[in-house]
Amino acid sequence: DRKSGSAVKLWTDAEENPDQLASSKGLSPYLIQNKSGQSVVVTPGKTFTDHWSEEGFGLTDGLSQSLDYKQDTRSRIEVLSKTFDADSIDIYREKAHQVCIQFPGFEKISGVPITKAGRLIYFLKEKASANKIVPFVCEIELIEAQKIVRLRSSFTIENNLSTDVDVYAKGETTPVAKLKPSEKYYAPLLRASTSSFSISPSGFGFQPSDEFNWKSGRTSGGVRHRSITCLSEAAGQYVTRLVAEPETYENVADVGKDEPHHIMHLYVPFVLHNQLPRSLRGQIEGYEKEFQLDAGAKESLSAIDADSEKKKESRGFTAFFWTKDESGREWSGHVGIDSSKNDELVGLEMSAQFPDGKSVKMMFGVRLTCMKSVEAHVFVPYWMVNKTGTALEYLADGSSHSILHESTVKDAILFGMPKLGSKGKIKLKAFGSEWSKSFPLDAAGSGGNIKCKENNRVYELGLQVRLASFGLSRIVTFAAYQIVVNKTNETVFIYEGKSIVPMIIEPGAWEPYWAEGKSGVMSVKLGSDAEPESQKFSFDKAHSTLLELGGKVRGVYVQVELSDSSSIISFSHYFVGAAPVRVENHIRKEKVVVDVFQKGEEESGNAAVIVDSGYFRTFAWSNPLGKRLINWNFPQLGSVKYQNNLKQDNHGKCEFPKQGSLVIYWASFLDGLQRVVLFTDNKAEVLHATETEHIEQADFELTVSIPSVGISLVNDHKSLTVAYVSITSSGLVWEFKPMKKKRFRPESYEMCQKLEAVYNDSSKAKEKGLLVDFSNPNDMKIVQPKAGSLRRTLHKGIWFQFSVSTHHIFMHAIVNRIQIDNQMRLNVFPVVLNPVPPPKSVASQAAPKPFIEASVVINRMEQANTQQIKYLMVLIQEVAVHVDMGFIGSLIELFSPENWDESGEAARFQKDLAVIHKTVMESSAVKAVYDGQRVYISFLHLSPIKIRVSFSIDAPGAKDNEGKSSLVAVPVEFVKVLLKSVGIVLTDVQDIEFRLAYFELVGQSWTERQLLRGIQKHYVTQAIKQMYALVLGLDVIGNPFGLVTDIKDGVFDLFYEPYQGAIQGPGEFAVGMAYGVKSLVSHTVGGLFGTVSRVTGTLGKGLTKLTFDDELQKEKAQAKKPTGIGEGLKQGAQSLAHGILGGITGIVTKPVKGAKKSGVKGFFTGVGKGLLGVLTRPVGGVVDFTTSTFQGISSAADLEKPVYPRRPPRFISHDKIIHPYCFHTATGNAILQVVEEGEYGSDQYFAHTVIFNDPKIVFLVTNKHLLFIKEGDFIESGEQKAAFVTPLSEILEIREKDNAIFVVLKAIKKSFFGKSEGHEQKGFKAPKETDRKYALEKVHEALKLFQH
Repeated sequence: DRKSGSAVKLWTDAEENPDQLASSKGLSPYLIQNKSGQSVVVTPGKTFTDHWSEEGFGLTDGLSQSLDYKQDTRSRIEVLSKTFDADSIDIYREKAHQVCIQFPGFEKISGVPITKAGRLIYFLKEKASANKIVPFVCEIELIEAQKIVRLRSSFTIENNLSTDVDVYAKGETTPVAKLKPSEKYYAPLLRASTSSFSISPSGFGFQPSDEFNWKSGRTSGGVRHRSITCLSEAAGQYVTRLVAEPETYENVADVGKDEPHHIMHLYVPFVLHNQLPRSLRGQIEGYEKEFQLDAGAKESLSAIDADSEKKKESRGFTAFFWTKDESGREWSGHVGIDSSKNDELVGLEMSAQFPDGKSVKMMFGVRLTCMKSVEAHVFVPYWMVNKTGTALEYLADGSSHSILHESTVKDAILFGMPKLGSKGKIKLKAFGSEWSKSFPLDAAGSGGNIKCKENNRVYELGLQVRLASFGLSRIVTFAAYQIVVNKTNETVFIYEGKSIVPMIIEPGAWEPYWAEGKSGVMSVKLGSDAEPESQKFSFDKAHSTLLELGGKVRGVYVQVELSDSSSIISFSHYFVGAAPVRVENHIRKEKVVVDVFQKGEEESGNAAVIVDSGYFRTFAWSNPLGKRLINWNFPQLGSVKYQNNLKQDNHGKCEFPKQGSLVIYWASFLDGLQRVVLFTDNKAEVLHATETEHIEQADFELTVSIPSVGISLVNDHKSLTVAYVSITSSGLVWEFKPMKKKRFRPESYEMCQKLEAVYNDSSKAKEKGLLVDFSNPNDMKIVQPKAGSLRRTLHKGIWFQFSVSTHHIFMHAIVNRIQIDNQMRLNVFPVVLNPVPPPKSVASQAAPKPFIEASVVINRMEQANTQQIKYLMVLIQEVAVHVDMGFIGSLIELFSPENWDESGEAARFQKDLAVIHKTVMESSAVKAVYDGQRVYISFLHLSPIKIRVSFSIDAPGAKDNEGKSSLVAVPVEFVKVLLKSVGIVLTDVQDIEFRLAYFELVGQSWTERQLLRGIQKHYVTQAIKQMYALVLGLDVIGNPFGLVTDIKDGVFDLFYEPYQGAIQGPGEFAVGMAYGVKSLVSHTVGGLFGTVSRVTGTLGKGLTKLTFDDELQKEKAQAKKPTGIGEGLKQGAQSLAHGILGGITGIVTKPVKGAKKSGVKGFFTGVGKGLLGVLTRPVGGVVDFTTSTFQGISSAADLEKPVYPRRPPRFISHDKIIHPYCFHTATGNAILQVVEEGEYGSDQYFAHTVIFNDPKIVFLVTNKHLLFIKEGDFIESGEQKAAFVTPLSEILEIREKDNAIFVVLKAIKKSFFGKSEGHEQKGFKAPKETDRKYALEKVHEALKLFQH
C-alpha cells in the first residue's frame, strides 16, 4: 500500500497504529509533534529519508515522529558551497529541509521550512468553503541538539500558577487537560478561534471558572488582562489573572486583530512583597481574612480580584497595612492598588499615636508592577541603624515630630520623609545635644561625619548609606566616628588633652571614642595607670608612629587611619619595622659618627640618636606633634646640618673639602613600612639601594601589541546589535630620534602634518622649512630644523608591557583610541563615547597622545603584608559621552539575567538584615582602613578627567531584524522609578562639561581597600561639586552653561597661543595670533548660536509632542545635527517644507493610517492627530528651520570634526546565528531597514549593489521583494525611497539591455481600451557591466531559493 496510499488512508493508519508510527531509534535531527487536536499528514522533503509513501506519514493528535537525513544530503551541500556563498547555503537549507502539511478537509500547506528555531503561522483554507480560514502554527524549538517541530493551533494556555489546573472546553463537564505548573495546553485547531474555555484548581472542589477565549481581557501595554473566579463552598473563591500575550511569527509581520495569535498565561492575581525589616500585617478591602508577612517574605493571594472595576479608567482595590515599630507602637495606613497601570511608585502614608498624644505621619512606599500578576512591594525609604552605643533622635525637614532611636535597639527602625520622592534632609541629636546641621540620605554608597554640639563639646558620628537589595530602600548606619582598638595584651589608658580621667580599653577590645574637646591630641599608658605616659600625639590626622614609654613596656605603635565615615585609632606592641626611621652608618673612612634628630627638637633638650660607624639604630619622633623632618650632622666634621622629609626615595652627598675631599653619600629608601637612611662613603651602595629598577635586568618580560580590536554587543534573543566597541590605532605619526640616541619619540601634531605633506610632495619641503631625505624608507633622515632619524608609523590600538625583576614589577599600558557606537536602528546619538581631539593651542606643540596611558613601578618587598608603589601615573584624555534612555534600557536588558532568580529574593533580603547586625569593626567602611595589605605610595598621580556629557530622555523604539519593537520598557521604567524615589526628574542635557581634578598621593601608607575608596571618593566628590553644570545645562533652558564655557575657552586661547607661536620663531607669531582671534570668534559665535539653537530645539520638541504623532516624534529623535551653515539651511528648509506639507496632508493620511492599524478607533484617532497637525506642524516647521539654521552656524564655527559610527550594525539573518561581520551585507540590511520608513524591515536581506550614482540608485533583493531604491529629493533629502518594488512571485524575468536592467512582470499591461500590450516592465540605467551581471545573478538565485 506504500506506493498507492492516499492521505485518507494515512490518517486512518495513524489512528489505528500509533505506536509503529511514533517509534524512534536514537536521537534524530528532527522530531515532529502533533499538538493540533487533529490527525495530520506530513510529507517530508527530498533531503529526508523516504521510509514512507510519496504522501508521507500520518500522525494522530499527541504523537510524534522522528525525521532523519538521507546519506547524500551533506555531500550535496558541499557541492553547492563551491558555487554559493555561506548566506546562500543557509537559504538553500531552509528551502531543501521543508515539509508539506495537510489536515483533513483543508488544502495542503507546502514548503514549510523547519531548519530554524522560531514560530511560523499559516492559514488553512477549507476545501468545502473557501471563506473559512483557520490559522495553525509550526513551532520549531531546539532541545538537546534536536529540533522539535510542534504542529499546533495559534491559541495556547500556559499554567504559571503553583498548583495543578483542570482545563474545560465549553459545554463539557470533564477536563480536556490537566496542567501542572509551567505546562501548556494547545487549543484544538478547529476550536482555537471560536471556542471558550474555563479552568479550576485540581483537587480542591472548585467549580469551573467563568468562560474565556483568546479575545478575553482589557488591553494594556500590548497585552490583555482579565480576572476569572472559581467558587467553592468550603474554600471560598479562587481568582486567576489571565494575561493574553500576543505571539510573534517569523514569516508574518502582522497577523491581524481578528485571528487568535496569543498565549493565555494563568497567574496569581495579587502578590504582596514585604520589603520592610519588620513583619507586616494587611487586609484587602471587601475581604475579611487578614494576612501577615515576615520581614522579606512574599504572599500570593488567590482570593483577590485584582482587575475589579473601580472607576471608568482604573481597576483594582484598596489595601490596608499595619506594622509595629521597635517600641511596639503600631503604624497603619492604606493605599489604592490600580492594576491598570504598570511600574508605578505610590506613596503609602502611615500614621501612629505617640505618648504625647500627637498623631505622627510617615511616608512609606509601594512599587506596583502589573504586567503579569499584580505585584506590590511595600517598602520604607530608610532603614536607620544605630551602632553608636547612645540614643539618637531623627527629625526630617518639614516634619514637626522627631523619632527616637534607643541604643538598645539592635534592629533597624523605619524612617521616611513627609513626602515620597522628595529630596529631603534630616537633622540628628546625640547625647541630648543640639540638632546637627541638615544632611541628605539619598546618595547610596556615600558616607561622612555628622557633628552634634553640646555646650563646648562636639560629638562626631560616622554615617554610611548603602542601597538595599530591593533598590528603593537605603540602609543608613550611624556609628561613633572615632573608634579605639587595643591590639596589645596590656590594658590601655587614654588621656585626652588635659584630662586626668582616662578612658580604659581592655586587651584585644575596641570601644567608640567620643572626643571631649577640640584639642585633637591624646597620650597613653600601658599596663597600669602608674606606668609612664607617652608623648602626646594627634588623633584627628592620619599617621603612624612609635611612641616611647620608658616603663615596663618600652614602646607602643599607634596608627590613625581616616575615611569619610570613620577614624580608627589602633595600638600595637613593638615589632621589627615599627620605628619610623632606621639609620645605618656604613662610613668606613675616619669612623665618622652620625647624629640624627627631629627638626626643631634639638633646642628643646631632646637628645639626638648617635649612630657609630658600622652600626644602625632605630629612630622615633621625640615630639609626634612636631614637624616630621630629620636633621643630621657629623660632629667630627663640623656643625653643618642636613635635612630630609623622608617622603620619597632619594639620595645625595655631603662634601668635606677640608677633610681631604671626603665625600659621604646618603640614601633614603623604604624597607617595608620603615624608612631607611643610609650613610656611606661608597657611591655604589647608594646607587644599588635607590636605582635598582634601572640597574636590574628583567627576569621575565611580556609584551602584547594589538593593532585594533572590535567588540560587538548583540542581544541574540531579539537579533539586535546594541553597541559596537572599537579600539583602533592612531593616525599616521612621525617619530624622531636625535643623533647618538636610541629611542624614537613622536613629533608634535604640527610637525607631523609638515612631514606628511613633504612625504607626499617633496616640492613643499622649502615651503615647510624642512630639509629631509626620504630616499630610503627604512632609514629616513632630517637635517633641518634638527638633525636625526625619522620614522613613519602607526601606534597600535592596544600596547601592554609587563616585566619582573628581582626587586621590581613594571607595567606600561596604552589604549590609543576607543569609540563606542550605538548600533540600534533608532537612536538619538549614533556615537556613545569618543575621545575629543585637543585644541590647536595644545596640538601645535604637543605630540599625539593616546586616549589612556598608565605606567606603574612596584617595589617587591620582603615583608609579605606591604607593597611599595614607587611610581604610578595614569593619563586620560578628554572624552565625550552621549547616551539616550533607549540605549541605557537595551544595555540593562543585555546584561540582566535571562530569568530573574525570584528564589534568591529572600536570600538577598537576609544579606541586608545581616548588614544591620554586623558590628562596627565588621563594617566595610572600617575594614577599608583597618584590614588588608598595606601599600606605601611614593608617588601616585591620576590625571584630571574632562568629560562632555549629553543625555536624552527619549527612548526611540529600536527594531530588530524583523521590524518588531525591541525597546526595553521595563528596565527603562525601573530606572525612572528609582530616580523618582529620590526626587530626581530626568530631562535632556547637551554638551555639559565635567572637569574632575587630578588625584595625587606622595609618601603615604594606605590599605588597598582604603586606596580604592579614596580614589572613588575623590572623583565622586569632584562630580558632585560640578552638578551645578548639570542643573544649568538642562535642556529646558537651552544650556547657558555651555555658552559661558565656550566664551571662557575662547579667552584662554587668545591669552595662551600667541606666546606659544612666538616660541617657534618670529614668523610663526602671526599664525598663533591669527588662530587665537579665530578661536575666540569660533567659541563665542558657536556658543551664542549653539545656545539659541538649543532653546528653539526645546520649543520644537514641545510642539512635536503636541502632535501626538509617534512617527514624527521618532523622526525628530533621530534627526542629526547639521555640520555646516549650508547643511543647516538645507535641513531647516526641509523641516519647514515637511511641516507645512505634513500639516496639510495629515488631515487625510493620518485617519487612513489609523484605520489600517486599529480600525474605527484608529480612524478617529487619526482624525484627531490630523487636526492637531494642521495647527502644530507648520509652526513646528518654522521653529525647526530656526533650530537647524543656528545649529549649522554653531557647527561651522566649531573647529572639531564630527565623529561618525565605525560601521553599520551587523546583519543577523532570521536563523539568529551570529556570522562573521560583513560590511557589504550590513550596509545592505541598513538600507533595507530605513527604506520607506522601514516598511520592508520584516523581509530577509539577500543582496544589493549600487547600479547608478547620480542620482544614487540601489538595487536590493530580499526573500520576498525586489527593490530599486533612490535617495529622496530636496524635501525628502536623506530618506531612502523605493523607486520600484515588486514581489519576487510577480517577476517573469529580468534581463539587461542597452546598459540598463529591465524587470519583466507577469502582469499584463493593457491599453485604455483594454487591449493587451504585453507584460509590464520597468527599466533602470546601470552603466557598469559588472553591476548588471551581479544584479541579474542575485535575482535568479533568489527566484530559485525563495519561490515555491
